[in-house]
Amino acid sequence: MARRRTATATAPATDKIDWDNLPDAEDKPRAAFKRRVDAPAEEGIQPRRVEGWEAVEELFTGNSDLDRKKELRLKLDEDNTLIKFLANPPFAVVASHWVDEISEGRKSFRCAGADAGCPLCDDLDNKPRKFAAFHVGAWDPDAKRWDYRVWEAGTTVLKKLRALAADERKGPLDNPRLYVEAKRLGTGLKTEYFVDPIRESDALEDWECTPLKGEALDDLKSDLFEGDWMPEEQDGKLDEVVDMVLQTPAPRAAKSDSRKGGYTEEPPF
Repeated sequence: MARRRTATATAPATDKIDWDNLPDAEDKPRAAFKRRVDAPAEEGIQPRRVEGWEAVEELFTGNSDLDRKKELRLKLDEDNTLIKFLANPPFAVVASHWVDEISEGRKSFRCAGADAGCPLCDDLDNKPRKFAAFHVGAWDPDAKRWDYRVWEAGTTVLKKLRALAADERKGPLDNPRLYVEAKRLGTGLKTEYFVDPIRESDALEDWECTPLKGEALDDLKSDLFEGDWMPEEQDGKLDEVVDMVLQTPAPRAAKSDSRKGGYTEEPPF
């Protein structure tokens, strides 16, 4: 049962993977709450009314940082995607919360950590999802080119990638001769991920792609994302999210959400 707590300090970030304590499957969205609220404003910034050409400008530009992350995030579906790792280790390891009660705005928040007493863990019983972010190249079969992407790999995929990285014949992940085919089947609790390593010769033949090496590889690496992929939240941000969810009246039965839980849209991973 959810409980209120007093605000505590944010736990320090860590980039270490505790491989021995990863869960057996992807963390799934919970269905405890059904109310919907707007995303909290950034600390010290009040919502403002935007009109005229300024509104048009924001329509086209948006938040540049969030927009770039959305563009870079690798999206897998039922069709295989050909992937080439640009580096062996992940560049970020994160635990994040998906707050489905938020109707508009940002729904994903970095977990403060168990040692700090994360408000979303303690007060909303919201289980964080752990993932690692990798720099990869993804082959676009229509455009016939390699695109830089960031692969947010959850715990199920991470176990497969760890084994592949440690394989004496195939690893490490950025082995010049190693390519990977990956796809995602199903949704929600029935989601399955398939990751299969393939040799460069098979990738070139099956995908009719150009090898990602030399100048092409250097060009792709020249524009890697820098900075925190998912920065720590500002002090008080997670408590603000909790307050908005718990203090917002639940809708009347006639207008309640008829779905049986899960995301209202695809989460950003």
